[in-house]
Amino acid sequence: SYSIFLDIQAVNTIFKYRLKTPNTMIHTQNLLIALFAALSISIVVVEAQFDNANFGQPKICPPFKCSKDQEPVPKWPYKVKSMGCASSSGGMMALQPSKMGGKDPLEDCCHAKQVCLQTCGSVKHLCQADFMKCGERTCASLPSQESEDCTRTIELQKMLSGMDTCNEYDGYQRQNCKCVSKERAPKERVQFLTRFYEKYNAVDVSKAKKLAAKADTVRKMSTLVVKLVQKYPGAIKIIEDPNKAMMDKLMRDADQKKDDGDDEAEEDESTAEDMGTEEL
Repeated sequence: SYSIFLDIQAVNTIFKYRLKTPNTMIHTQNLLIALFAALSISIVVVEAQFDNANFGQPKICPPFKCSKDQEPVPKWPYKVKSMGCASSSGGMMALQPSKMGGKDPLEDCCHAKQVCLQTCGSVKHLCQADFMKCGERTCASLPSQESEDCTRTIELQKMLSGMDTCNEYDGYQRQNCKCVSKERAPKERVQFLTRFYEKYNAVDVSKAKKLAAKADTVRKMSTLVVKLVQKYPGAIKIIEDPNKAMMDKLMRDADQKKDDGDDEAEEDESTAEDMGTEEL
């Protein structure tokens, strides 16, 4: 029943976007987008059902922990990748028509969420909460129509996050954390920050020791790293979403065929008029 309900919701959502877009006719590709979106959500729902996801509710995932007398610190080299808003939605966010052919206004918020999820010591539901705040601020700053579309995107993202599981988050934490003795942890934090500054802003490498002293807990360190990456976004490896690239191509091809069809219709009409004139 969840799949059927969400399929209908996906189709309705996509068509609402197109109907509310000024000077845009509804073409066959709209149906392609709606059906593709419905299928994407169905896959997410099926996966979530098997993992006992909490539909519509924030998923509380336990943070990464080490054995007794140890604590997690971020690994170097720091590795974070992001497809933007497609990263946490199975490609759904990128398939919305309002996102095709232009920069998504929520892209920076989505990158920030991915940075948070993939940074050692982060807390998953707090990453989602920060994303919602960022999204709400962004949407409020947009013109009326764009703001409405943006708000719908936020609502869809919230729904999808409610179906999410801990698997991806847990994987990121295992990949990017390492366990060290509590005595060694302060030194490891200094070394990580030193290497980060050396790579992304060598001029300020002297700040590493002072910042590490302030970030003296796992949570404080993760918060600091997230802020640093937001300041130096070169630390994020941006990956193109293959679903968006595919749908963009489908849209371009469909628009081209429509333009070709319009040209042929105009040519036929002109020929018919000429023939009529000659016969008279």
